[in-house]
Amino acid sequence: PGLWRQHAASVTQAIAAFRDKGYCVSYGDLRPGIYALATPIGRLPSRELLVLNAVSPSWTRRAAQFEATLAPLLLRCARAIAAQITA
Repeated sequence: PGLWRQHAASVTQAIAAFRDKGYCVSYGDLRPGIYALATPIGRLPSRELLVLNAVSPSWTRRAAQFEATLAPLLLRCARAIAAQITA
């Protein structure tokens, strides 16, 4: 309950962003100084969910640059992997 109170707003925003963009992004929400992007790839026949993520220390790039540069690559890579596992 305490962790939910602490992170409820950012989780709710991440869910909305995922519905809108197809990925979630964190700018140090859980780990200060760490940027992260994640998107689902799909499910295996065993129903396990595969997720692809990218993580970077915040000092290596600006937040806007991190998302603008990596999100399209992450999504394209996830689609390519999904195509291979469903083929």
